[in-house]
Amino acid sequence: MNRNLLLSRMLRGALAAGALAAAPAGVALADDNRGGRGRDKDKDKDKDKDKDKDDRRGAASLAQRRAAMGTIKSIDNGAKSLVVTTKHGDLTITTNADTTFHGPREATATFASLVANQRVLVTGDRPNATTLLAKRIMLLPAQDDRAGRKGANQTVTVGVVSDLAGDRSSLKITPTGGSALTVKITADTSTLLKGTAQLANGVTARVISVKDASGAEVARRIQVPATA
Repeated sequence: MNRNLLLSRMLRGALAAGALAAAPAGVALADDNRGGRGRDKDKDKDKDKDKDKDDRRGAASLAQRRAAMGTIKSIDNGAKSLVVTTKHGDLTITTNADTTFHGPREATATFASLVANQRVLVTGDRPNATTLLAKRIMLLPAQDDRAGRKGANQTVTVGVVSDLAGDRSSLKITPTGGSALTVKITADTSTLLKGTAQLANGVTARVISVKDASGAEVARRIQVPATA
């Protein structure tokens, strides 16, 4: 037989054998890839299940807690109730004649001291899964910023309060012989009420404020009466 012809046949045979040997490896590789994707999907499903369990545990925990800490979302002055946003969800807080209020550093406080976005700690009883009847509401201390602690750019205004917003997010204060100053009230505003005094239109107050980034006056401290 021609030597070249023999070599050609041997080469074709070797190539065919190589192709057959490679085919299972390719199939196995494809199977491995599918298996990897399947395992990734299983991991994602496990993560989703864990998150769902955490959410359910958080909701169940909120429904049973006799204490809650969070930020005031809204205030109903007529019903003397408020909604507090906690890390597990929103909780309705109701009050009655036995509810006590405590301001930062044990300052006297009342329901009128509460403002939207104020951080509070509430303890009480659970009449149902979505409501906490408060025995004690503590207004948490304001988070001082460095500029405020150093007294930089502070404005002190003593005057008569007017245009107090229904959610107590702002007010105007007019000093004797001066112009009205609009002041924003935030969760970092501390309110000091002496005796039976309340923050309301017509009272004389002392307001310490600083300008925010937009140039608006933001109250750091409100005292009623002004000499408190």
